[in-house]
Amino acid sequence: MRFLYLGLRQDVSIASAAGHLSRTFSVGTVLTLTTDRLMVDISTFRSFMGFMTGNTNLYTNQFPRAMAECKPWIAKQFPQLMKGDVNMDRLLERFDDQANKSFKSQLPDILAGFLSDVCIHFKLPTELPVYAMDPHRHLRIDPAEEYEAQTGRTSIVSISLQN
Repeated sequence: MRFLYLGLRQDVSIASAAGHLSRTFSVGTVLTLTTDRLMVDISTFRSFMGFMTGNTNLYTNQFPRAMAECKPWIAKQFPQLMKGDVNMDRLLERFDDQANKSFKSQLPDILAGFLSDVCIHFKLPTELPVYAMDPHRHLRIDPAEEYEAQTGRTSIVSISLQN
């Protein structure tokens, strides 16, 4: 199956043939994964990562590993949005330059301009159909155990609140 976005062809036959779930997400949400820059609120990105991995209980400390698991899958769907693409890198460089030279209050406008530039340059809609990866590609690890492994701390106290 191919999608045609104003002239941009995108092969997602692997995803559709395998019966993977599909949902639409904003360009900013996808770019948060592909550029390692938070371009949407954290709850939106958490929802996206839950959809991608099939694990809706991801903790923030698990994002880097889950993102590494998801990037190859997203790269098959949106190779032009990955760091390393010459055009994407040029747009990111300009975005970073503007963001670093601006006041915090200007960042929402700079981000909106960047997202618009990406959509125009790559002829993309603002909402993209994204196929979830096979949940078996995601390694499920207890969040507290993973935190302990990441930090070396063994003194995590878990509190369970019940009504």
